[in-house]
Amino acid sequence: AMDGHEALKFLETRRKEGTQQPDVILLDIQMPGMTGFEVCVEIRERFEDAHSKMPIIMVSARTPYEVSALEGYQKGTTDYMSKPFNVQLLRHKVAVAAKLKNEAAIAGQTMVSREALANFRAYEIKAQETLNQIDALRKEAADAVKDRDQLKEQLALNEQRTAEAMQERDLLKAQLSCSADAGRDAARETDLLAEAVQEMQLLRRQVASNAEERDLLKQQLLESSSESFKERDLMRQQAASEQAARPRPRLGALTPRPPSVSPPLSQSPSPRQEFAVSASSR
Repeated sequence: AMDGHEALKFLETRRKEGTQQPDVILLDIQMPGMTGFEVCVEIRERFEDAHSKMPIIMVSARTPYEVSALEGYQKGTTDYMSKPFNVQLLRHKVAVAAKLKNEAAIAGQTMVSREALANFRAYEIKAQETLNQIDALRKEAADAVKDRDQLKEQLALNEQRTAEAMQERDLLKAQLSCSADAGRDAARETDLLAEAVQEMQLLRRQVASNAEERDLLKQQLLESSSESFKERDLMRQQAASEQAARPRPRLGALTPRPPSVSPPLSQSPSPRQEFAVSASSR
């Protein structure tokens, strides 16, 4: 190349073509367009990487020799020779620079291989950690499926108990209809039991939609069912006592049945009040 621009263009073309760059570069300080120092800086910044460095030998007739040499080393030159120079000495410097470049390239390849091996080992460790995390997630998923099946079984059991309670309610309604007084009490207790059943159904829906309140709602359902069974036994005893105490009508005489009086709607406790009373009594 006749000047610095042509030298840089030559190196750029070889890089795009993928061909090998020169083993050694000789630069003169005094060149048209760009100085040798400027070309050296451009080469170091544009055509080198961390594992390859081109030898650059600067030649010049500038004086004093020491000043030019120090400036060249500061710009990144590998070696410096003053004009006029000895041809054999120049050949020796070129041979040494090329040898150093080859040794540096071999060392760079070794370093790259070590880095690749370290990266591969790090990848293996990370892959093993990922596999461990996948196994842990699979175990958690299996536990979640198991908990879901247990919850389904508990909900099915609660539904069965609710159906049995409703059957008991219907039976009590049929038995208490024989007596007017007992009928009024039975109607009231039936309404309370229906409200309790509604509360149980509401609690069951809340258990299905909110897993955090599952245990509390299940306990309330069980306690409410126990209270319903206790009330059923009490009403049975009351009905049996009233039926035994009521005199039987004589033949030919009809005893008028007192009119059925329903409790006022305003006095009937709401489901929330009954639930609050049951909760406070417990």
